[in-house]
Amino acid sequence: MKQVSFLYFVLMLGIVIIGCKTPNNPIGDNGDILGCMESSACNYDSKANIPNDSCVFTRDCNGECGGIAELDVCGVCGGNIESEENCPECQYALGCDGVCLEFPIILDECGVCGGEGIDEGACDCDGNVDLGCGCGEAGLSGCDNACGSTLEFDECSECGGDGSSCATSTINILYNTTTDIGGFQFNVDGVTVTGASGGAAADAGFIISTGNNTVLAFSLTGAAIPAGSGVLIQVEIVGDANAACLSAVVLSDPSGIGLYVEFICDTISE
Repeated sequence: MKQVSFLYFVLMLGIVIIGCKTPNNPIGDNGDILGCMESSACNYDSKANIPNDSCVFTRDCNGECGGIAELDVCGVCGGNIESEENCPECQYALGCDGVCLEFPIILDECGVCGGEGIDEGACDCDGNVDLGCGCGEAGLSGCDNACGSTLEFDECSECGGDGSSCATSTINILYNTTTDIGGFQFNVDGVTVTGASGGAAADAGFIISTGNNTVLAFSLTGAAIPAGSGVLIQVEIVGDANAACLSAVVLSDPSGIGLYVEFICDTISE
């Protein structure tokens, strides 16, 4: 009876020991695995599910994780020469750091010893990028979608405009004749005519009409504008008043005979 109890005790003790987590037995009865869980560590354990303090992040000159070997003054890993005067003649090549190695450190394209060169996505060593207009230059922008443009739409929806293209104003059309005027007609270029009124034409009772940028005025009663000078008529326009200019000017006397006239942008002269 005592022998059976002793064997049962030994068996249970073994089960307990197997199920316990110890430094030599990191796997417990629930499948836990202690280890380094930092993916950037050189001893990262992808199977570990419980972190410990075993992570190592450096390698020595031999590439050993957590190793202590260092380059001596002659560039020999693990060497013990302390003075460069005792270094053997370089059998390989001197790097930009002055160390003789089989695969020496070199200058990158930016002139940095051991550097990684131009950053990915950059176009020069200053970190500039090419947005389609040249390295480091301002990209497409503005309402005209041009390189480095700062143009904006004005209130008239004109790219880079100053608002004058849809501004409304009134211009005076002047006259200077030696003959009475029985009627007239002209076009206004460079702007949009929206109406006409006033001036000597209104004073004479002329019928005034506009359409397609043409201004027409005449009398059905035989009235006439006396010879002289002044404001012939006032024309309402949309656009830049400085761009308005007369064309196709026709003046007639009270008998309907055409007058020979000269004109500039806003003045009609006989």
